[in-house]
Amino acid sequence: MAVKQIERPVRLDRRWKHHDDALGNAAKRVEDPSPGPWEKWRGSRVARFVRFTEKYLRSPKSADMSRPLKLMPWQKEFAEAFLEGDYSEAILGMGRGGGKSTFLAALAMFGLFESNTQGAPSIPIVAKTLGQAKDSVFSQIEYMRASEPELKRRTLAFSGFGSERIEYPRFQGSIFPKAQDPGPLLGLNLWPYGFIDEIGECSPQTWNAVKMGRKRPGARILGAGTWGPDRDTALYDLRALVRDGLAPKTLLWQMYSGAENAPLTDEENWHAANPSLRYGYPNLELVRNEFASSPEALVRTFRLNEPDVTGHDSWLGPDARVRWNALFDPYDFEKGKPVYGGVDIGRIRDCSAVIFVQERPDGRLHAKARIWVPKPQDEVDLLAVSAYIQEASFLYDLGEVGYDPRFFELEAARLRLARIAMTEISQTPETMTPIVAALRKRIFKEGLSHDDDKLFGDHVVNAVARPIGRSYMLDKDKSASRGHIDACIGLSIACDRFEHRKTRTAVYVG
Repeated sequence: MAVKQIERPVRLDRRWKHHDDALGNAAKRVEDPSPGPWEKWRGSRVARFVRFTEKYLRSPKSADMSRPLKLMPWQKEFAEAFLEGDYSEAILGMGRGGGKSTFLAALAMFGLFESNTQGAPSIPIVAKTLGQAKDSVFSQIEYMRASEPELKRRTLAFSGFGSERIEYPRFQGSIFPKAQDPGPLLGLNLWPYGFIDEIGECSPQTWNAVKMGRKRPGARILGAGTWGPDRDTALYDLRALVRDGLAPKTLLWQMYSGAENAPLTDEENWHAANPSLRYGYPNLELVRNEFASSPEALVRTFRLNEPDVTGHDSWLGPDARVRWNALFDPYDFEKGKPVYGGVDIGRIRDCSAVIFVQERPDGRLHAKARIWVPKPQDEVDLLAVSAYIQEASFLYDLGEVGYDPRFFELEAARLRLARIAMTEISQTPETMTPIVAALRKRIFKEGLSHDDDKLFGDHVVNAVARPIGRSYMLDKDKSASRGHIDACIGLSIACDRFEHRKTRTAVYVG
């Protein structure tokens, strides 16, 4: 598709002929190829960035679009570290609505006009899709250029699909949006900066491809965004390096997040996740409304910027965590009274879980979970699982224990020899569909209670519904790596064994 130039070319004054010869045909199409006033500024790099931003840059997202931007204190602090520090890559994370995309746009514009000491500036704006890159950051760059005469008359804007860019012919530089497809990104030769918007959606392959684009001295990349529901991302990989002390010293890590499990009504926690909130970004009343009416998983992930949030796309609905927490009501099993069990076994990468349920005096079932989490490259000790079940048979009147025979057949046979009623529950759609439906009905009718066990709750809300004909089974999203659901499967089997409990009869002779 032909590249469309936004402005009509204008005839230049003869006094710029020397610049035209030096800069080529592109310079002939700009109204003013002379050096910008900012090239005469002195001082530190960050000081010049602040001055450039607050004198020339406006954003369509600011409260007053006619006035240049006013950088917030946290933006100045981060800019100083990013521009002046000895870093080649950086991560900036915070709750949504805090001005991250506007900040990236300002850094990109400064990089385009600052200098060409390493050749022509080449500044990519990378996002999950080309449309996202254009809508979030590049559209603001276009507005910044068009709304300031000093910038507009020295630049060109092109809008052909796939060829969108802002050019600064004086330095032969350009800013352009790109999708996160790793293949084309390997050809980048970015300088002085490259940006990845919504780093929480960026794949590790994309991050590495952009890193490979740093071919000139001083080139830096910056990823900004929030945590997301998917954990197979560059952001989670980098967090693991930071947590384990393996991150390179050239990585700048700035993450604003709310405290895990803090009450949603804690407004101080909101500010910890978004330092722009005190300056009205976003509007505080809007945020209050969201926290009062939006699903918990949604606001914890995107407003509080918490990692490892469970419940997105849960089989229990968008308020899965709230619904499960509402069932919290501690209870001690009565010794000698009936209990029923459900077993779900994983081996190397998956957890194993045993769930026991006992009927409370008010008719609800109380559930207790024992979950084994394997270490890397280790298998769960099935003998420990068997010993736990056998111990329960000594303490309680142990009824049926349902299990999937795939990994537990041998241990189940041994438990039968100990006079424990082990019942095979094959995890086929025909078997599990009604069992899962019954558990969901019990949860929604609050016919279940549990102790304060976060890992157990994570397993329950992690489960997603996998359609099977007109019904569904429980599954975890393998591509998203959102966590384990073994205890949820075990719970469904335990409740089913309670519903199908057999009446025991005694035979007396005499």
